Amino acid sequence: MKSVQPLVAILATTLFSGSILAGAYKCTDEEGNISYQSAPCAKENTAAEINMKTGGLTDLSIEQKKNEL
Repeated sequence: MKSVQPLVAILATTLFSGSILAGAYKCTDEEGNISYQSAPCAKENTAAEINMKTGGLTDLSIEQKKNEL
């Protein structure tokens, strides 16, 4: 029974960690002020999406330009 408890704890952590890895955005306004938020940035702000698993940034303005082409 003792070997089952750690397995259950690991399984529960894995199942419920999805909400922790929700998207995060780095927003920069015209004055250069930076804010981090869970919702997408306003249109007038420069936006980058943060990948919570790797820590990498994706510049959303570049992605939008790629999609337009």
